[in-house]
Amino acid sequence: EMGPEVAWNLREMVKAQARTNMAFGIPTIAGKDSSSGTFGKGKNRINVPYTFVLAIAFKMPDVRKVITKPFKKAGNALVWVGPCNPDALGGSVYLDCYGERGDTLPNPIFGNLGHDYYALNAAQTLNTGFIVSATAIGDGGLFMKLFEMAYGSGLGASVSLSQLSSEGRPDGILFGEQIGSILLEVDMDFEGVNQTFSYEGLLTRRIGWVLDTPRLLIGHQRKTILDISID
Repeated sequence: EMGPEVAWNLREMVKAQARTNMAFGIPTIAGKDSSSGTFGKGKNRINVPYTFVLAIAFKMPDVRKVITKPFKKAGNALVWVGPCNPDALGGSVYLDCYGERGDTLPNPIFGNLGHDYYALNAAQTLNTGFIVSATAIGDGGLFMKLFEMAYGSGLGASVSLSQLSSEGRPDGILFGEQIGSILLEVDMDFEGVNQTFSYEGLLTRRIGWVLDTPRLLIGHQRKTILDISID
């Protein structure tokens, strides 16, 4: 049922997407909302959360240059690009597991993200091949992305959360869905990697490296807080 609350939320989602499109100069070519998914009656009534789905298409001139998610080589560095707010757990899968919604949402600055994305593209163009895998920090946060990158490759990772925030809550660093942030696997054998990042004005943080075994080692403040096999 399209009540006032649902209509307001739909309007705000569209406005937020419009601001995002304008900030990045990227058009949305199609979209669909689902605002009235209701099934059953009485105690069995289910109200499906309203959703807003978009489609964006682009042309890839050379598909051989696509950067995929799985880890590529043990010893490569793991580099974080973008913001990290450990308190911004609102709406996350992590809090949802505890039946909570949270009260602090990620609030990235579009201007900064736009600069990071264009600078990252320029850095990869300048020194083609040194970024060998990448993933956005979305659903499930850093932990889920490390798992996905490792599971698809048979390799693992060792990460220090303190490199992202020495004071913030570790579960927020590990599971926060930091909108706009990206985790890169960087081949440090390429000459001038650090200079390339600096030249393009990218603020990066090296948070760990790729392991030669399918294992995730997570540390914080010089202590190991998680050590799991993903075989």
